[in-house]
Amino acid sequence: MNLEAIYQLGQRVQKLEERMDGMADSVRHTLREVVKTEEALKETNRTVRQEIMNKEADSLTIGTPTNGQFKVYGDLSDTEAVKKKIDNALACLDHAEKKSRGGGNG
Repeated sequence: MNLEAIYQLGQRVQKLEERMDGMADSVRHTLREVVKTEEALKETNRTVRQEIMNKEADSLTIGTPTNGQFKVYGDLSDTEAVKKKIDNALACLDHAEKKSRGGGNG
């Protein structure tokens, strides 16, 4: 290999190193943006959860521990929504009782 070929190879290696450095900077920048986005999503999730908890702070406990008990959360001023939740909970409780007795497939 002659000196010119070695020089050209060295130039190519240097250009590749420069491109890799640029790519590393780009990756670091992208990772910082991903972390910022993740933190923003976590905060949004906390806010949404808190709003749901505040909105559905009311609860009803129905039944007894020995005969089946469940708790329904909701805004008790929205009676129709709470009634639907109670109906759904009763259907689930009925399903659980059937399954525990070995019956019901679905």
